Amino acid sequence: MLATLLPVVSDDDARVDALLVLATKPGARKEAVELARAGRADMLIVSDSSTFAESAARAEEEGTELPDGPYTDLCGRPPSDVAVVCFEPVPATTLGEVQAGTHVARRHGVESLGVLTFRQHMVRAQLLTRQHWDGPRAWFMYATDQTVRAELYDTVYAVAAYPKLIADLLMPERGTPSDPETGSWLDGVQRMVHRAIFAGARG
Repeated sequence: MLATLLPVVSDDDARVDALLVLATKPGARKEAVELARAGRADMLIVSDSSTFAESAARAEEEGTELPDGPYTDLCGRPPSDVAVVCFEPVPATTLGEVQAGTHVARRHGVESLGVLTFRQHMVRAQLLTRQHWDGPRAWFMYATDQTVRAELYDTVYAVAAYPKLIADLLMPERGTPSDPETGSWLDGVQRMVHRAIFAGARG
């Protein structure tokens, strides 16, 4: 799989002042709480939106179990034994999360910062964090419980997102490559990469 070719690094034994929990795949919030309870991070800095609270409320009403369990609404119902600070990124992209998350970390006097995400998203998270955080960094990767088809989609998406990643790195002041001046051609490139990769997979 293409994901195995990406230069992903995970710091298995690292300990940090704060862990930036990106809004990525189900299971991330549960993993973050477990890492904090294991002494790997003193604080969780969590990217949040209203959808997490809505999902938790709907699951409770329907009596269903979500992958993050009681930590789905981690910001609305934080565990008493874990320090949690939340923010809502604007824009709601990886760049927006990293910009806002590192700002929150500085405001709380954090010196060492970890980032938690899944394998196919790690390269983007690493490159953007290196650009916006000068202090010690560590990378925490968690395994997603999903089908081979979903794994393939994530890999394709990660490759197709590289044009936007390059724009984020070269033009961080724009906030997001979805701005009208850059978004149209970058989105076109991303669609072409998607089609090319899926065509190759079918062939």
